[in-house]
Amino acid sequence: MREQHEIARVLLLYGASVNQTDSDQKKSALHCAVASRNLATVEMLLRERANPNLKDLDGTTPLHLAASLGDLRMFTALVDAGGDPDARDGSCRTALLVACSHGSLQIVNYLLDNCTVDVTVHDFAYNTVLHLFERYPLSLCKKLISMGASVTAVNSSGQSPLYLYVNWLCRQEFRATNVDRYKCIYWLLRNGADPNVRCLYYLRSPLAVAVCNEDLIAVSLMLSFGANPVLHDSLGRTPASLAIRTKNIRILQLFYYNGMNACLWDEHNKAAKAMQDHYVTYSVSNVLISALTGEVQLVKSLQLICALTLRRHLGRNADDVLLNSNLPTHVKNKVISFAYYVLFARS
Repeated sequence: MREQHEIARVLLLYGASVNQTDSDQKKSALHCAVASRNLATVEMLLRERANPNLKDLDGTTPLHLAASLGDLRMFTALVDAGGDPDARDGSCRTALLVACSHGSLQIVNYLLDNCTVDVTVHDFAYNTVLHLFERYPLSLCKKLISMGASVTAVNSSGQSPLYLYVNWLCRQEFRATNVDRYKCIYWLLRNGADPNVRCLYYLRSPLAVAVCNEDLIAVSLMLSFGANPVLHDSLGRTPASLAIRTKNIRILQLFYYNGMNACLWDEHNKAAKAMQDHYVTYSVSNVLISALTGEVQLVKSLQLICALTLRRHLGRNADDVLLNSNLPTHVKNKVISFAYYVLFARS
């Protein structure tokens, strides 16, 4: 860096233009100094009246570069020298959008606190500040929303910030360490984010994504704020049908205790009623034995009535009784999940 600084100083001393650009990428000396994180050279070039708003071939200014690198000292030096935070690069991103996309939180906060920036801006793909960063602390999420960032904006893929936040939770590091992610989802919902907006790819809703990820907290949040469990995706699947496929007992319970009813489960009605009528006089033990030993060909239907009988005898405690039983885990999961099939179909 010292060598680069000395070369620049000598060239300027002998009359080199401080704003001269190369013939290939149209980058200036200031672009290069910022890219190499050479603060001393950046400050020297600015004293020599280097233009902080000069764009390269991609439309990137030195300010955009500093925002992407997260270097606050360099960024503030460029702003103090006249750098325009609202200048757009080739992707139509301002310094705020660039800082958000690279997770440069210090620069995001600096722009919000010290510059007059538009938090409603979007890039060519219609991504807003809330679309671009995966790890906003709750305090910054609140600040952006309070300053006017739209919680209902969708990008060119039809994805809302809420959809992306729920989708990001499938990454193990978010589930394990980032409690703020759930708090941000709650804050988005509380401020009007629509849990029923589906993205263009497969037409999936945030609730469907949460179910597929088997994310109990996210499913609970979506249902609590009015997510529709019967929104069909492009393959005809609903969050409710996806919940059945997961055989995740806690998620099935959430759907049931959030008001699921028979009209949502017509596809299971016929089989459930047929087996109920046929085995209505069987005891719990006989039904369990028949189902688990496979004495009847219609094992799936038999499991349905088995689960129904258990529910009739055990009521709301059925899950706990089964989970604490000595049955193999895969059998417990099947019987309990089929219990919800029947409960929805016959309630």
